[in-house]
Amino acid sequence: MADWLETLKEGDEVVVSGPWSGLSLERITRASATQVAVGATKFRRSDGRQVGGKGYRFPTIKEPTPELRQKIAHDRVASKLAGMRPESWRALPLETLEAIAALIDGAAHG
Repeated sequence: MADWLETLKEGDEVVVSGPWSGLSLERITRASATQVAVGATKFRRSDGRQVGGKGYRFPTIKEPTPELRQKIAHDRVASKLAGMRPESWRALPLETLEAIAALIDGAAHG
């Protein structure tokens, strides 16, 4: 992991893994010899952990592998569906709702 961290430069993509916020794909905004920053948050190049993070649960940066990118996309869509209000569902055509229900039923029994 340290090898990958050493190559990071401004503009590179990283996955930020937060203790409560899950995963997000972000860009490096600043880079120095010992740290990289994503916005106002600084991370150590040595291990990817947040500078000044305390305890065992604090943000880290990870390499944006295809698996992590897929998980982020999956979680984004699942969150969008979970957050839809009843009136949003009611605005969809019956055929669309039936197709969604069939997919959900298939996944639950699959």
